[in-house]
Amino acid sequence: MPETHRTKPWLAAALVILAVVTIVAVRSLGVPHPEATSGGAEGDWLGFVAYPHARLLCAERVYGVGGEEIHWWSYATRDEPVEVAAFYRLAPLGPGGSGAELKGPGDTDLAVHPAAPPDYPSCDTTPTASERTVILVSRLLRRTPEVPPGQFSLDYEYRSGSLPPPGHFEYSIHIEPDGRGTMVMRPDYPSDRTPTWKETFTVAPEQLDAVHRLLYASGLFMPRPPARRSGPAPVGGDTEWMTVTATGATYEVANLEASGQGETAARIYAAVNALVPGRVRESLRARCEGYARDYRRP
Repeated sequence: MPETHRTKPWLAAALVILAVVTIVAVRSLGVPHPEATSGGAEGDWLGFVAYPHARLLCAERVYGVGGEEIHWWSYATRDEPVEVAAFYRLAPLGPGGSGAELKGPGDTDLAVHPAAPPDYPSCDTTPTASERTVILVSRLLRRTPEVPPGQFSLDYEYRSGSLPPPGHFEYSIHIEPDGRGTMVMRPDYPSDRTPTWKETFTVAPEQLDAVHRLLYASGLFMPRPPARRSGPAPVGGDTEWMTVTATGATYEVANLEASGQGETAARIYAAVNALVPGRVRESLRARCEGYARDYRRP
């Protein structure tokens, strides 16, 4: 049985990401209709049941920076999104009418979206004023290779909780494509009185490969909408975030957290912290302890 989700599909904003991360889009040339490639009965969409009387809008192909290839087709219908979602036995649409998603066999996906606003991939053919729903059918043909690209770097940031000085500290970790690493520590809130300490180190190629495999397995490199904050940032607790650069494209680990993959994001953060040698951590920890011991309130 296909698996249903209430979350927006990562494919639903593929073209939004394309404009930012240098993904090349190839128009419908050479992309056959899914009925011709699924091997199913007439009216079959990559294993999904075709929605009655839906009108084909687009048939396109997109390529990701790491080599992934996605074919997608969009259809419009005059029926309301709730009717289409019920037809596919999907959960109700998310807050604000966000799309509902149905996972099919293999790497196939069907998503239901309100026709307006157009928060989904599009082409020159758009829904008419009377068409209320867009159905997106897609298939992933090739995934990102497991070997990190030449331009692969990591930027991690950590802020401890909102504590009175000298209980607060901050640090960052930066890893270059060639494995050169830097950890920067601040033992207090940023100010002209707060020292900044930097230590350098080198990450072995196999260590960087392992982190890349973890990122790849998490789906971070797949096109997805940017993280949308539903409210203000948390106050008082520890915070951490990270960006990954691969072949000129930037990916936010926060996108995984926003899509319900908080545990996966935590494993990624832990893996990047583990790249820092113990001697570097001990050196910076000793400096922080010395700062706290000698701290005098202004």
